[in-house]
Amino acid sequence: MQKRNSSIELIRIIAMMFIIMGHLAAHGILKVAAENPMEIWRGGATYNKLFSILLMPGGRVGVALFFMISGYFQIYKSTVSVRKVVYETVFYSVLLQLVALILKIGSLGNIARGFFPISSGSWWYVSSYVVLMLCSPTINQYYLKLKRKQKIFMIIFAWVFLYTVPYVFKLQYYSLERGVVFYLIGAYIRTEVDIENIRKFRFQLIVSFFFLWTAYAPLGYMFYTGMNKLFSMVVDGIIFNGIIIVGCAVMLFVLFASKKAGCNKTINTIAKSTFGIYLLHDNMYRNYIWDNLLKMPELFRSVFFPALAVGNVIFIFASCFLIDYMRECLFNALKLVKKSNG
Repeated sequence: MQKRNSSIELIRIIAMMFIIMGHLAAHGILKVAAENPMEIWRGGATYNKLFSILLMPGGRVGVALFFMISGYFQIYKSTVSVRKVVYETVFYSVLLQLVALILKIGSLGNIARGFFPISSGSWWYVSSYVVLMLCSPTINQYYLKLKRKQKIFMIIFAWVFLYTVPYVFKLQYYSLERGVVFYLIGAYIRTEVDIENIRKFRFQLIVSFFFLWTAYAPLGYMFYTGMNKLFSMVVDGIIFNGIIIVGCAVMLFVLFASKKAGCNKTINTIAKSTFGIYLLHDNMYRNYIWDNLLKMPELFRSVFFPALAVGNVIFIFASCFLIDYMRECLFNALKLVKKSNG
């Protein structure tokens, strides 16, 4: 078995930490999917508002990184298997519905739905990922025939018409189209970028990354406190989603991809559970996690909110990792029993 490159695996870990950060801000504080979004956020202290805004890019940057990793590793492959992803998704979907039933926050109808999480869209990322992976052999075949300039044009075209425009106008298949764009970027880095040469610019990449990320704080503050529709569209759709998210994701990816390949067992073990961590912490019962278990709306009023938020991100990551690690051990034990009986 080929050993995993721990530099890339470390990206998975960082990406999942970013995603939890973003979800804490988006679903725990700003409540972007609620009927009265930003009601909790508006009642907080200014420094807590700014800190929560600094967490917001994490979700989108993390998702972008995962799609880029897929493109980076998948581009030269002509076959694909999504069986493991589907099995793990169904397992956690049913498990979460059973736990929700015990806690009296679920229903028998949701348990039936739990057996079909891909088609029901329980996790948008999983549905988009499965479709993208099934289409990837065709994408790869076409992409690899292109010359360097054609690949660049293809990515720019996709960035405008599959990424920015669908986001601004809230088009239906944006989730899948976003995956395609970052898949192509990951593929381009693998096929065209001189990774060895990137090492010369590591300091510039780090400085640029932090500049772009923190630049969102004042823009986000203006966006969430209210601005005219046109300016809001420019700030959120083009500057934030189109430039800051893409720029941060690309810079972070090449920064770690340019590190010399090595194999660290601890990093690889943790990275292996990042998908399980995603399924466990971001599901249809996420409001119960943020509001009832972690009580984020109450913590947002505390002067210690920044420290408490960081602590909760680490707690969610660590606790979900332990659960998934136990699942992995259980599944491996069952495989051994099956082999011994076979």
